[in-house]
Amino acid sequence: MKAQKKKLAARLYDAIFPPPKTEKRHAAARTNRLNSGWTTQPTGANYETRMSLSPLIARSREAARDDLHIVSYLRLMRSNVIGQNGIGLQCRARLKNGRLNVKLNNRIEEAWWEWTHAEHCTVSGRLDWKGVQDLAVTHCERDGAFLIQMIEDNANPFGFSLKLWDVTWLDPTFSVTVPGRNRILMSIEVDADNKPVAYWMTTPQSETEYTPQQTQVRWRIPADQIIHDFPNRVDESQVQGIPGIAPALLPAKNAYSYEESVIMAARHCVNDFAVLKNTTPDADANWDGAENDDGSPNHPLIDSAPLSITALLPGWEMEWRDAKHPTQNHPAFSQTLATKIAAALGVPYFLLIGDWTAVNFSSSRGGLGEFRERCRSYQSFIATTLCRRVYHAWLQAAWLK
Repeated sequence: MKAQKKKLAARLYDAIFPPPKTEKRHAAARTNRLNSGWTTQPTGANYETRMSLSPLIARSREAARDDLHIVSYLRLMRSNVIGQNGIGLQCRARLKNGRLNVKLNNRIEEAWWEWTHAEHCTVSGRLDWKGVQDLAVTHCERDGAFLIQMIEDNANPFGFSLKLWDVTWLDPTFSVTVPGRNRILMSIEVDADNKPVAYWMTTPQSETEYTPQQTQVRWRIPADQIIHDFPNRVDESQVQGIPGIAPALLPAKNAYSYEESVIMAARHCVNDFAVLKNTTPDADANWDGAENDDGSPNHPLIDSAPLSITALLPGWEMEWRDAKHPTQNHPAFSQTLATKIAAALGVPYFLLIGDWTAVNFSSSRGGLGEFRERCRSYQSFIATTLCRRVYHAWLQAAWLK
């Protein structure tokens, strides 16, 4: 009888106060007060790029100018991907019997070598072919993509030149969708299969800031004249790339600010610092000295000099401030920040920083091997998307010329 009463009481209690239901979902998918700010709605690559591209490019360019970690990374990528002489051409045309056509191959390679000089390679006459490749890598890592136009140049003995555009000429806010027509996504016109058809150039704000008479205009360039690509692709329909250094921007900014604060604290620590303290009674503590132009008190300053003695005013005394060194754990903490930056960039820490003190043969071999494989993959990307297209277009134009 007692057991039945207990069971009945338990059932009544459960009916009045039901136990909480257990969520049958992954722990990372649950929403609670600890992760209420965590996103729960997936978005497409083009949407995320459109919302983030402009500030990412601006911050990436600032880091490429001022942050030593990013400067070192860009230098490493240019030297290891492009190399000293750049990605070259080796022509292997064959005769009908399968043998190499040595005469034709030498003729093509000599003409190509002549074209790669700055006076023929680019319409500006400033960059040679190796410089174009260097900028392609820099633009991909700093701006998200490279943007190069192939131009028929009648003044050129080969009839072909390149023009390098700043990727900001593709306005990420310019998107048009009209039923039955090609879509324009972030200034790139694509067809129903997401294949680029044309590129809409827009005069960026930086070009019109100091030239008030120049207004912002747009014009269309067919896609067969443009080479635009990026290695950091997350979706086939993605039309614009994200800077390769984007994952490292926030850690690099934190490290830069931390180093700056430590330096300021250290400079303060090594300088003697003191204040003048008025010890007169409150009734006589009013300042009767010199005043600034706005009427604020011009408090006295004492400049120290060798073998000098300064007499203080009556009622004033010197109070020294003993500054402490900012932190004794600075080397370890700085190394931790640099390691996070290197991991975000995909570069071994010792190679990015140049610190080989704790590196042995085995660790350096493992880290360098992985980095070299990444550079080989990057080389393949540049050779396929840039060098191959430029060579085929140049060969046709040079042959007709």
